[in-house]
Amino acid sequence: MSMKSAVATLGCVLLAACGGSGGGSSITDVQDALFDAATFDSGPVQGADTGADDTNFAGILNGLRLSRGHDTLSYDSRLDAAAQKYAVEQASIAGLSHTGLNGSDVGDRIRAEGYNPRGWAENLAKGQQSQQQVLQAWIDSPGHNANLNAGLEDFALGVAGSGSSLSWVLVMATER
Repeated sequence: MSMKSAVATLGCVLLAACGGSGGGSSITDVQDALFDAATFDSGPVQGADTGADDTNFAGILNGLRLSRGHDTLSYDSRLDAAAQKYAVEQASIAGLSHTGLNGSDVGDRIRAEGYNPRGWAENLAKGQQSQQQVLQAWIDSPGHNANLNAGLEDFALGVAGSGSSLSWVLVMATER
């Protein structure tokens, strides 16, 4: 199998995360064990200022990963650009899709921002009103939960919209 085929296969496997329910640890358990109220932002997300969102989310995401014996992820501004643009798009449509309105997939979107991925995963959600709620929803979904455990190195969180249209895009990847 060529490297390109292997990357495409990995991307497809990681994107197959949508759907299902069940398993995983509770974010509340991780929060209680690893973070105090000063570092954990569980309030509603306002607007699209993702710098603060990524900083806060890094703490809870990496706390979860560490509690499961995985390495932490590093924030990447190129992934952030891709995630944020896609969150804005997702907030403007009904439902969610890993395929963009222009036919792009997450690999296309992160490459367009100058990131040369070896592997990637994308978790989408809509309607959750806090980082804690969205992470718990991903933990409760077996495929999304698997993505949270993936052996990747970088991440970014895109957030856009409000109310029931509040859209969340978590992109995780490893560069070549």
